[in-house]
This record gives sequence, C-alpha cells and structure tokens, in this order.
Amino acid sequence: MRFYSRQSELEILSSTAASARRGSARFTVIAGRFGVGKTKLALSQIRDTPTLYCYAARSNETLLTRQFCRDAEQIGVRIPEGVRTLPQFIEALLRAGKLRPMTVVLDAFDEFLAMNPAVYPLLAQVWEKGAEGSHIHLVATVSAAGAVEQIFGKGAPMQGIASNIMRLSAFEIASLQKILLDYNPYAGGEDLLALFAFSGGIPRYVRALLEADASSKESIVNAFANPELLFCSEGENLLTPVLGRDCGTYFAILSLIADGYTGIQDISEQLAGKSIGGQLRKLEEEYRLIEKRRPLFAAQASQTVRYAISDRFLEAWMRYIFPFRNLIEMGEVDLLRTMVRKKYKQFLPETLREFFVTRATESGKFTQVGSWWPGKRSLVKGEIPLLALDQTRRSAIACDIRRKKKQFDPQALQTAMDFLQSESLEGWSVTQQCLTPDDITI
Repeated sequence: MRFYSRQSELEILSSTAASARRGSARFTVIAGRFGVGKTKLALSQIRDTPTLYCYAARSNETLLTRQFCRDAEQIGVRIPEGVRTLPQFIEALLRAGKLRPMTVVLDAFDEFLAMNPAVYPLLAQVWEKGAEGSHIHLVATVSAAGAVEQIFGKGAPMQGIASNIMRLSAFEIASLQKILLDYNPYAGGEDLLALFAFSGGIPRYVRALLEADASSKESIVNAFANPELLFCSEGENLLTPVLGRDCGTYFAILSLIADGYTGIQDISEQLAGKSIGGQLRKLEEEYRLIEKRRPLFAAQASQTVRYAISDRFLEAWMRYIFPFRNLIEMGEVDLLRTMVRKKYKQFLPETLREFFVTRATESGKFTQVGSWWPGKRSLVKGEIPLLALDQTRRSAIACDIRRKKKQFDPQALQTAMDFLQSESLEGWSVTQQCLTPDDITI
C-alpha cells in the first residue's frame, strides 16, 4: 500500500532534516500506538541523506549497541572500538555527523525503559554536549502509553532535548475513504463503515485488509474473522505483554465494556460483585486502554460516567473475536464469521454513533462534539447520541442515530433538547436530525 496522509508530518520531518544539514543536530520523536505507521514515516526521508536504521528489540543494551555499530558500518560510519552503551554509540554518531549529514532512526526507543532506563539522562548529557555542529537528524519512535511523558515530559530525563514531538493517530475518515476507493471504486457507505469499525483506522490493519482484497463489508468481515490473517490473534498479542500475569480480570473488564456494560456498577455486577475500582483505574491511568466519557456540559468531577475502550481496533477485537475464541480453536471459521456478522448488526447503532461523532469532529465545522445523556437521578428521559455545537453562532445540531429512518422517534429527541434549551443551551438555535447508514455517502 502506498503512503497515504501524514502530509504535515512529512513537511516537519523534511524541514527538520534540512535544519540539521545546515546547522546542528536535531532530535525528533514520533509517538503512537503499534501499527500506526511510525516506522514508515520515520524512513520516509531515506532518499535525502544516508540513513541508519536501528531497531531496539528488547534484549541487552550491550548486545544491541554491538548490533547498532555493525549497522553503522554498513553505511560507512566507523564506530570506535570500545563502544558498549547506547550513549557511547550516539556520542560517536554525533562526532561522525560533524563530517557528513545523516538520518538516524532509532525504532522502539522506549524499550530502554524496560532494558535500562538509566540510559536516558546519559543520552541527554551526550546530546547537549555533542549536538552543536553535528548534522545528525535523529528520529526516535515511541509506542508505549505514557512513554513520551516518562522520557521527554516535564521533569523527565530528556526534557527539552526533542526538537519535535509528533503524535500519530488513526487515519481520518476522509483518508480512509480515499484509500478504500483506490482499492474499490465501487465501494459504498456500508463498506466504509466496516473498514472504519474493523480496522480502527490503524494503517497496519487497513493495509492488511485491503491487501487481502477485503474492500467491501462482507469481505472485510470475512478477513477479520480469518484465523490465517493477523486479526484473530492481534488483540491478545497486544494486550498480554502489557497487562501481565493478572490479565484475566482485565480481559473480562475490557470484554464487558466492549459489550455495552459501561458503568462501574454494571461491570461489577457481571463479575459477581467483584470490586474493580483499582483495575479500572490502572486500565485508564497506567495502561491507557480505557477512558471515561461524560455527557457534554457535565463537570469534570461528575459521576455521570461511561467507560469506553480508547482504541477502536481493540474494541472491535474484544467485541467480535474475544468471546468466540473457542470457535477459532475448533476450526469453525464459518460459524465465527456468522457470529461476527450477527454481533456487528447488534452493535450497529454504537458503531454508527462513533463514526458520525468522529466525522463531525474531523469536519472542523463545530467547536465541540459529543453526546449527552441525563444523570441517574434526573427525571429527564432520553439522550442525544450526537450533539454538535457551534459556540460562535450559538447553534447546535442534535442527532438521533438509527439503523433505519422509520425507527426515529422525534418526540423522544425533542424531550432531551427541551431540557438542554432550558439549561445549558438556553437561547441557542437547536435543530434535530436522524442519521442512518444511508447518510454515509462516498
């Protein structure tokens, strides 16, 4: 699959590399979850200058440094004898960079948090001492949640070292649409929705689907539920190393959230009353796998909270693969696909809500986009799945989301709107709308 999107990031990389060639060394950080395209972006400048690629596979610092030295030799950079640590290696590169410009890609830079976190303050000292007059553009990729703050944040060992910190996220819907149409010029709205839902917009999964000729709703479901492809095992491969030995309860909580149990009491009841406050806190604050969602206009400390999985692909895996792993073990692929289709239809309103909220947010037409629902003690019935606000014009669009237009109940939506117009949206112009799959146009 050819390179899509990331135009602003490409421009930053290009200008930073040019600055390094003209002046002193530059340090760029590319952060984002696994599969979001960090490495491909980091190597995008490979034609401009000699590029040294070093992958920090979790191992031993001495062994890795030895491999990095061999990699450097391959592009004609001689590293002195006796270099045994990463700071020594970078120091040697900075010296070499005074004679020739080069790009250095240090992939999985955050792995040293597990291998030897003491390298970071030493690297900061080496960089501050040797960057002047060296024409190195060092690009480091970081994947782990919170690693950027641990390494480069306020009070962190490498604070102030990075010239740029770029955070990559999933493809926007407009990019997904363009990519889909390149592979399937006859694709429709339901095909785009399926690609959005099952790939999460993550480039790795978009590529895997489309290169498997999955560019329609049916073929996307078939590929997602194909044990021969990466999807069936991907969620477990991503989560188990992060969650550790006590992953059973965490997996159960994530599965329940994906299945629509979004309140702490609802989740606890499904786990026979087990206390889960600590696990939810770790999933949110340490692992960053879930997030609290509050209705628009709710205070930050409001207890009107719904939990959601923060990564769309992991949500899809927890919803459509995790409950049916026994079918994979039994080799019942056709039955697995039947169950995925059935559950996808069941959760279509939730998928549509996520799609339309994302699309409204990415449109840039609104100052705030979200959902609204009443608190448990409120006498108001009904909620607004999509509420888009334009504070400059004091206007809002309140949208119900349904599988079909005939299911729309304007009065139920109007009840919620009347309450808001007597409170937070007093004096605002509010229009109502019903969105269905037919409103996804390509």
